[in-house]
Amino acid sequence: MSDFVRSVQTTTLADNWGLLQRHEFDYRRRSGEWQHQVRETYDSDDGAAVLLCDRSDRTVVLIKQFRYPAYYRGETPFVIEVCAGKLDGDDPATCARKEATEEAGYVVGELTRA
Repeated sequence: MSDFVRSVQTTTLADNWGLLQRHEFDYRRRSGEWQHQVRETYDSDDGAAVLLCDRSDRTVVLIKQFRYPAYYRGETPFVIEVCAGKLDGDDPATCARKEATEEAGYVVGELTRA
């Protein structure tokens, strides 16, 4: 058990594409005072991302993807980001290579974990 967090209650709000939960907990502040807090977490499983780098011309490759939450908020729905995806049973390196090919059309050579 943690000496700075005491779990009070966890409630599942949704379990569709990912798991959305509401957590109530007590958090001990630096002063030693306990404070009741509520947070929500969204877990859509583990994933991997790769920042594609072209060392010869010192550039990185990013992709533009449609993201519904940005659209819903009235913002630009096409977001610039790195290639990424859910592991879906793959190890992170395999996932990163697969996403680079699917999303950007690149075949990845050596991977360096950051």
